[in-house]
Amino acid sequence: MPLSSRLSTRAARAALALLASALCGCVSDPLPTYGVVIETSTQREAGVSTRFGIVSVGAEQDRGEVRVTAFYGDGPATERGLIEPVGDRLCRVKLPFPTPWCELSAVMPVPGERLTLAGYSAENELWMREAPLAEEPRVKGLLLAPPEDLPREELLPGTGLFRWEVDRWRLVGLLVAELELGGRTWLLAHGPIELSRFITADHQRNVPEDRPYRKDVRPR
Repeated sequence: MPLSSRLSTRAARAALALLASALCGCVSDPLPTYGVVIETSTQREAGVSTRFGIVSVGAEQDRGEVRVTAFYGDGPATERGLIEPVGDRLCRVKLPFPTPWCELSAVMPVPGERLTLAGYSAENELWMREAPLAEEPRVKGLLLAPPEDLPREELLPGTGLFRWEVDRWRLVGLLVAELELGGRTWLLAHGPIELSRFITADHQRNVPEDRPYRKDVRPR
């Protein structure tokens, strides 16, 4: 199938998914299907689609072309995208079609709070696990205990941390790396403070969000 035909199909599926959400009286999907999988030349990473675009941490690659798999009610869709740094170990991923998105939370989590990790396996199966927030003043960002029943290879950099807040899932943070501390392995994540800089970068950009990066992609 020609690339332009595939893009048209992806855009139509995305539009239908977003329209269905609107007709149901909600802005974003009630399940965290707004996570995406990002494939670089060497590894799989994750990201989350938000109102301000797809945010990731760019652990292996922070600029250039990547393959992105987004998830809809009728299954995954994979297409080429562009990743670019926005500062403070955060990246924006651009796709030529819309994806289901979630709101960002502005509420800082507190020690002991259980947040929800949500990501996708190598077979593109959604998984969800709770992870308690630890208290460690020496660490910048969020520190969480890893789920014991989840293989480490499923915890991709950029995996989303969510909270059920005001009748919907909201993004609280993104996994950045593993951290050895006090003889234990922890998960280090960006939190609402770091993610707020992604919003700031969105407002400071000089290039319109919907400017196509390929000649065969028409502006919305």
